[in-house]
Order: sequence, then C-alpha cells, then structure tokens
Amino acid sequence: MNDVSVAGAANRQLSRTQFFGTIIALQIMLLLAALDQTVISTAMPHIVMQLGGFDRYAWATTGYLLASTIAVPVLGKISDLYGRKIVLTIGVAIFILASALCGISGESWMDWLTHISFINGDGMNQLIMARTLQGIGGGAIVGLSFSVIGDLLPPATRGKYQGLFAAVFALASIVGPTVGGYIADISSWRYLFLVNIPIGILGIILFAICFPGNKIEMVDKKVDVVGIVLFSICVVALLLGLNFSNNITTNWQSFAWLCASLVSFGLFAWAERTAVDPFVPLFVFKNPIILISAFSVAVTGVGMFGSTLLIPLFMQSVLGLTAAKSGLFLSPLIITVAVFSVIGGYWMSKSGKYRAVVLSGLAAMTVGVFLLSGMNLDSPLPMILGFMIMVGIGLGLLLPIYTVVIQNAVSDDFLGTVTGLSQFSRSIGGTLGVAGFGALLLFFYQGHMTDQIESIQTLPPSVMHYLNNPLAGNHLQADIESALSSTCSSATAHTQAMELTAKSRFSLVYAVDNVFRLYGVMLLIAFCLNLFLRQIPLRSQIKPSEVIE
Repeated sequence: MNDVSVAGAANRQLSRTQFFGTIIALQIMLLLAALDQTVISTAMPHIVMQLGGFDRYAWATTGYLLASTIAVPVLGKISDLYGRKIVLTIGVAIFILASALCGISGESWMDWLTHISFINGDGMNQLIMARTLQGIGGGAIVGLSFSVIGDLLPPATRGKYQGLFAAVFALASIVGPTVGGYIADISSWRYLFLVNIPIGILGIILFAICFPGNKIEMVDKKVDVVGIVLFSICVVALLLGLNFSNNITTNWQSFAWLCASLVSFGLFAWAERTAVDPFVPLFVFKNPIILISAFSVAVTGVGMFGSTLLIPLFMQSVLGLTAAKSGLFLSPLIITVAVFSVIGGYWMSKSGKYRAVVLSGLAAMTVGVFLLSGMNLDSPLPMILGFMIMVGIGLGLLLPIYTVVIQNAVSDDFLGTVTGLSQFSRSIGGTLGVAGFGALLLFFYQGHMTDQIESIQTLPPSVMHYLNNPLAGNHLQADIESALSSTCSSATAHTQAMELTAKSRFSLVYAVDNVFRLYGVMLLIAFCLNLFLRQIPLRSQIKPSEVIE
C-alpha cells in the first residue's frame, strides 16, 4: 500500500491574513472540542430526565473520552502521512455531524433505531453512540490544532501561540460544567450540541480558505494497522479499568480490564519492533526528552483535572460552601492558569530556552500542592486561595511548554505523531487524576472514619450509609440526626449527629490532605526528572525555512 510523505504548509509562505485566519479558525474549533469534553457533566440530570437510561449515566462522557483519547495519537500519525488539512477537515466534519446527532437523540424521527435489536437504540443509547462519534472529531481537533501550529512556526517562535491555545483549552475544560449547567437550566440541553453546528461550519470554512493544502509525494510505506488496533485495545482497556476502579462492586472488572490492557501493551510493543513503518516509531521510547516530557505532561494532567475535583469537594463538604460559591472560588485558579499559559509561551519564545520555564512551573506547582495538603477545618479562605493561585501559576507555565519541547526533539516528518503523544499523555493523566484521586479519597476517608468510630456502639445501617457518603455538605448533620431519631431521644440524636458530622469532616480533611501529599510527591519526582531534561536550542526555522515572524 502506498503511503505519503508530507511537504506541508510549513514549506509555503502565508500572508498575514492567511496566518491569522488559520489561528482564529483553530481557536474556534479547539474551543468547541475542549468545551464538549466537560460541558455535558452538569447537564446529564436534565438529559436522563428526558431520555431515561440512568444505568448508562456515565457512558455519554466515557464514550467521548475513549474515542478522543484514541483518536488523538492515531490521527496525528495519519496526518503525518496524508497531510494536516485533509485529516483535520474530515475530523471537524465528523464533529459537526455527531453534534447534530447528539442534539436530535431521542426525537421521534430517530425511533427507527429502537427496532434494531443488537443496538437497542433508545434515546440514551443514541446519545452515547453520537457522543462516541463526536469524540473522534474532538480528538482530531485537539491533537491536530497544535500540530498545525508546528507546521506554521518554528519552535523558537511557536511558544507564544501554543500558550494562547493552551489557555483556551484550559479555560474551556474548566468552565465547561458551568456553561453546561447554565444552558440546560435556562433552555434545553440539546442546544449544548446544536450550537456547535454553525460555529463549527464557520471554523471549517475559515480553515479551508486560509490554511494551504499539502503537496504530497508518494513513497513506498505501509500503514501499521496491527499497531493501531493493538494500541486502541490497550487504551480502551486501560480507560475502562480506571473507570471501574473507584467502585468497590466493580473492582474485579477493573482488574480484568487492566490486565487486558497490560497484555495488549506487551503485544503492541512487540508489533512495533517488527513493523516496517511503526505507528509509534521506536526512537520515541529511546529519546529521554520525549519520555521525560510525556511523563511530565501526564503528571500535570493529573493536577489539572484532579484538583478541580478535590478543591470544590473540600469547599462544599468541609467548609460548608454552596456549589455555586465553590465554583466561583475556582475562578481565580482558572484565570491564573490562562494568564500564565500565555506568559510561559512568551517567556520560552523570548529566551529561546525551555528548562527554566519548566523547572519554575514544576517548582511553583509542587510548593502549591504541598501547601494545599495542609488545609484543615480552620483554614481561612484567602490562604487557600493563595495556595490555589500558586498551583495555577505552575500549571499555566507548563501547559504550552512540553508540546514545543517534544516537537523540537524530532524532525518535522514526525510532528503529528509526537504532538498526538503529548495530548494523549495529558488525556491519560486527566483520567488518572479523576479516577485515581476518587479511589484514593475513598480509601483514606473510610480508613480514617473507621478508626474514629471504633469506640462508638454499633450504629444503624442508615447512619453508616450517610457516613460512607459524606458529600452531603450542610445536610449531613440533619440526615444523620434524622436516622438516629428512631433509636434514641431527639437530644441524644442531635448530640451524636454533631459528633459524627465533626468526625466525618475531620476524616474528609485527612483524606483530601493525603491525596494532595501523594500528588505533591508525583510532582517532586517530575521536578527531579526534569533536572536531567536536556536543553536543545529551539530551531529558528522549519523545513525548508519560510515562516511568519
């Protein structure tokens, strides 16, 4: 099978209109894809109320995550072969089509799917299938947007634009739940998807006009189908294993999926060693710059998504803030990440070096996380805010850097492959952050709470139910008191409820602090590894040499 070697847009000079038109088109498309990763989370109660399918509640998000995580590196590799423009254009078209299908899921004129027995295409299953298809398009957008910037600009000037893109991605990922809840409350959840159609069409037209096509030279290569299939199986099994890991009733499924992932990874590594043109070139596993950077990207992904899980939880269930106030309290963190993403990109572009930015970002993030691990019931909000801002400074500095570091370490022929690897590492890190932080939080909380109530006589099962699920915030004490009222006097129930609520909150503080300490250790390991990150001069040209300054 013939394959292609791309001599792409980097080899052609763009006018300023074309250049900035491409940048705007990419920003529009990236904003849509980043929002759709998280926007559905707060709208799901409205969706389930209309479509049913509570037993498949999580799969509308999980399907998107599975598809996009696999699509990022796979389509990055394919774009190296066939050109960025054609692959990204098809990806956006898939995203728009899938958005339309999401928006009409459960409508009467989609009822024909319900008659296909092996699909069981009720409204929720229609949404899950459409979201999975949307994930393929979203993966193309997220992965290839950063590759297109690599086509247009050399590493020496690439950082400031990567910073802008990283800021958009971070903002959209974090504010997505708020936007989703607001639109679902004031209008219909369907508009979360249907609004993508006109905006996506605008982006794809602007991109098609402004970004030049690729000159393709046919060469004798073969697509590594076996490698792509084994890689996909490995990732699906890993993500499913992580998805089941925080539920005690599905731990056996988690173990089985993780074992399947490990086996398929072994087969994948063996297949790549024997492939003529491997899906992931062997030098990726031998290049310390790529390995250190990929690990560090995964670690920052853990913090980016895991911290937005733990901090609101602490605010609501420990300090007693409302959901709205805890969400508002995240705003300084979001703004800090966005501002310092731009600063980090400009710093690297101005200095022509990346190690100082990387080490500064990791140092700030590590210190901030360890400070957060000291939070307690009496911690003042301004102090917690200061710790969060320090974490935001570090995360913001790091977001745009590693993609450029990895791109700078390889030739332009592998730009899409290694950029996909960078985005894939962040996705895996985010999944580990949510699943891992959730499982560790449960482990530490239940262990500490068990120790706390050992001296108390046997508690009714209804009370233990509330203690095992301490996220009721201000309602926890009232729920426990109500459960105790049938076994003792109201005065005794009130006293015991106050005592148990205090113990629950103390155990929750213990759990949150320990999860942050473990994450701080991860960051410290990443910092030590980056001390050995080799500084390669950022290239000031791309092959052959024509760029926009």
